[in-house]
Amino acid sequence: MDKQVIIVGGGPVGLYLGCQLRLAGIACDIIEQRTARSTHSRSIGVHPPAMKRLLDIGVGDELVKRGVRVRQGHAFSDGHALGTLSFDVLRPPVQWVLAVPQHITEAALEWRFESLGGPVRRGHAVTGLQQDEHTVTVEQRSAEGHSTQ
Repeated sequence: MDKQVIIVGGGPVGLYLGCQLRLAGIACDIIEQRTARSTHSRSIGVHPPAMKRLLDIGVGDELVKRGVRVRQGHAFSDGHALGTLSFDVLRPPVQWVLAVPQHITEAALEWRFESLGGPVRRGHAVTGLQQDEHTVTVEQRSAEGHSTQ
């Protein structure tokens, strides 16, 4: 694998970074230890600044179709309402928080990354790095136990 950039981790941040690099003309691959996408969300809300970036790279419209726009937030303490926060005061085009399961966000980002020519190498764990003046060698092991560089 001879790339300018190797991204370790195929979660939302790694996939987004891969899309941005590919859009900038930088060759990169993503190495992901998991063999399949998890259906358990660590995050379900996409806030306006992140949503704008997702729209910029071409996955936002798909996520909006599959998510729920949250236009208000309510704060409670000990069962008592403290207040309501309206997202209408935010600047367009994103005046809401998008509630969408993380695996849907990852699927959209992975589709976009692959459409830009980038492979996601699932089932590969990084086991080491070696660096000299000019290169970095990434050592990895596949789910089947094969080691590669």
